[in-house]
Amino acid sequence: MDLNRIRQLLDRQPGVSAWQLLHVAQDETTVIRLPLLFSPQLDVRNSSFVISSNPHPREVISTPSESVWVTLYCETSSDGKTRLGDALGQLTNDREEDVKPVLSSLAAAARAQRNQPFALPDSKETYPDVELSDPAIATLNQKELVEQAQVFNERMLKAAAGLDHVDVSNLELFLRRYDRTFLSSSGISHAQRSTKVEAEICFLARPDSAHAGEHTARVQARRISDLVPEQIAAEYGPAARAIALAGPAREFSGPVILEGEACADFLDLAKNPLSFHSSARFVHEKASRYEPGKPVHEGQLAGDPLDLVSDPLIAFGLRSAPLDERDGTTCRRVSLARDGCFDELVGLRRYFAYLGLSRPSGAVGNTVIPAGKRPLSELAGGDCVVIKAFSDLHVDGASGEYAVEVRLGERRKNGAAEPFKGGLFVGNWFRSIADARYSKETRVRSGFYGPLAVRLGSATLAA
Repeated sequence: MDLNRIRQLLDRQPGVSAWQLLHVAQDETTVIRLPLLFSPQLDVRNSSFVISSNPHPREVISTPSESVWVTLYCETSSDGKTRLGDALGQLTNDREEDVKPVLSSLAAAARAQRNQPFALPDSKETYPDVELSDPAIATLNQKELVEQAQVFNERMLKAAAGLDHVDVSNLELFLRRYDRTFLSSSGISHAQRSTKVEAEICFLARPDSAHAGEHTARVQARRISDLVPEQIAAEYGPAARAIALAGPAREFSGPVILEGEACADFLDLAKNPLSFHSSARFVHEKASRYEPGKPVHEGQLAGDPLDLVSDPLIAFGLRSAPLDERDGTTCRRVSLARDGCFDELVGLRRYFAYLGLSRPSGAVGNTVIPAGKRPLSELAGGDCVVIKAFSDLHVDGASGEYAVEVRLGERRKNGAAEPFKGGLFVGNWFRSIADARYSKETRVRSGFYGPLAVRLGSATLAA
């Protein structure tokens, strides 16, 4: 789309005090690899399969696209006070006859709002340099991209071939390139290229004719080199085998260790409720429990105090960005929890202004938690449950309550480990971290930079 033409239409739109425009051009190459065919035998009661090579194992899909999002701001007067309304909409093309009705509708919606005014970012805004583009992806042509994907796929299949009775049944690799441009009527003009790699690999385990299980790795990164096939296979392949052999869950109350994927899910700002309660918006709306210096946890602290930083400035971080594309606010590092207590807030310029605060932070970034003091071997000792994967973790942002199905766990007792699947891990996030101890070992996973495991001293598993 012609951004200059759209800018001219924005400048001519009557009644508009300010505008912001985000243009995203995306190029995606998808390589799907189905190395094997799994055909059920006639006696399906035994869940047996005939496995054969797929004569057409690969499919390549290339999809370019672009989108333009526009935000209009309109000042109005009400009861002798100035108000500022805003409205967001998408443009599907740059033709005047199609753009003008959209802008008119957005302007009408913005004028109908009665929000408190606030200062929008302008050309004085300075954005940090954050590396977001992998040269191994950004500079390649279509043929070279597919070759890059094939190298990854072959490494993954080779790594899986060394596993006991485990096959890769499906392998999908998405290579995405973005060119993002943010413009505003106040003179902001920021352009940046970024990349993203997403892999979805399904591991199928059949240790014997009576058991079968699968486990799917869904991993993302900015750089393809950050997705290591051998590490993925070593984690998810044996997990698929354990799922195949796992028995049902049993009720348990006591120490629960969240390890690997489960730990990252539980502590990541994308899923934990700390991002809700540290949001300037929800503090302004009085929906948050935030008080600076107040303990994050509920109850008496029995474990390690939580230190957690939202960092959008990590080079090649999955949730890194120099600016918040919702309004052009400069992104910065924010300490959300320090020594177990609420610290700073995160959010847009609007809500910082409403709260009388300076230095807005922009969107939530990567989750950073320092390493703990104890090795995993010490945390996972004794009579306990170890959870390695959830089916789909969801924690209620406001209350912190969770009840999530266990995809794979282990019951450890008297030196023996018995795998199980199913059952509900139930509790409250704020109470759980009151007795949390973090491992000395760390890991990086899809925007999470923190401990490999966390031990929750008192947790519940419902069968």
